[in-house]
Amino acid sequence: MLTPAAKRRQQVLAARLATDDTDVRANDEHALMLMQLHQDKQMLSQIASNQAKAEAKRRILPNYDAWVESVLENGAGAQDDILINIMVWRIDAGDIAGALDIADYALAHNLRARDDFERSTACLVTEEIANQTLASLEAEGSPDADQLLRLRDMTEGHDMPDQVRAKLYKALGRTLRNDGDNAGALEAFNRALALHDKSGVKLDIKALLKEQG
Repeated sequence: MLTPAAKRRQQVLAARLATDDTDVRANDEHALMLMQLHQDKQMLSQIASNQAKAEAKRRILPNYDAWVESVLENGAGAQDDILINIMVWRIDAGDIAGALDIADYALAHNLRARDDFERSTACLVTEEIANQTLASLEAEGSPDADQLLRLRDMTEGHDMPDQVRAKLYKALGRTLRNDGDNAGALEAFNRALALHDKSGVKLDIKALLKEQG
């Protein structure tokens, strides 16, 4: 965990970076933040288990909180690969609310996902959160439907493959069904099916219609 002084230093650096000043981008301490990220990625690459990786991310993510907080509060929309990476790690660690806070900022300022993610930022956050939600439901978890609705609204005007958006509606439908909102679930499933015929919701729809009699 970072000391209060270290957290304050991160906040100041993040605020400077967010001004999009080229000279500030060369700041040595920003380079140290990137080095920390690189070291953490190297550590994570040595872990084979996805569950263990998620646990490791939960341990290290607080080290970036001050940086993220300052960018979100003071940022002018400068490209920040640290921010995008932390967004993905938060999803992996199960911090969907925290990831959505970053996604909202990233989409508003058209921040790009790194090339190695091979997707736009909107597509990346949609698919990763949908996958995380579906996995949580399989493990008898209780995802938050409001978070999925927030993601739906946030990404509505952004281009992405229909299959990815269908996966979000599938995750939303199953979450709403889990919450007892069968009408909302059926609407989401029908939207998923309209987007992608092989979205895997036909049995969900059949089961709900059968319950309705």
